[in-house]
Amino acid sequence: MEISEAIKRIKNEMSERGLIERVSTPEKEALYDFYFGMLLGIGYDEGCRQITHRKAVAQYDMEGKFIKI
Repeated sequence: MEISEAIKRIKNEMSERGLIERVSTPEKEALYDFYFGMLLGIGYDEGCRQITHRKAVAQYDMEGKFIKI
């Protein structure tokens, strides 16, 4: 999903829940886009860090038989 589409969905959902006011001016629209874009970027960076630090783990059943890695 494109970042602009994700931002639009976030704004719509938060607005429907009453967490943010309906945007009425271009200035507010730009401000929301900026801040939600920053938050999405931070979340994306954190997700990438978690993925790169993953390690393979072997799984075994209760009897000690190998299931998968």
